[in-house]
Amino acid sequence: MSRSFHISDVISVLSGRNLSSRGLDGVIDTLRYVTGADVQTVLLPEYFETAKAAILGQHPQLAGVDPRRLSGDNFEEWLEEQVVDFGETLELERFVSEVPKFG
Repeated sequence: MSRSFHISDVISVLSGRNLSSRGLDGVIDTLRYVTGADVQTVLLPEYFETAKAAILGQHPQLAGVDPRRLSGDNFEEWLEEQVVDFGETLELERFVSEVPKFG
């Protein structure tokens, strides 16, 4: 079973930066779905690493996404480039390995 996520949610998880059009809710929602864990914000780095590996395993074309040139002034343009390159949404599968135990 898979679920669609906006590219901004997916790139947020990959970059560790909140770039989601849904804000922190989009990031947490994506992390919860991919990891299968009840995400606690204090442990976000651990969840990011697990989810990043799972996402890149499913969508290796995203490995080259680089948000370093991103600024508040060019966010909309940069995000539109990502939509053109990868589509507005991506299907993600849950991480099928053992659910990580954090904390």
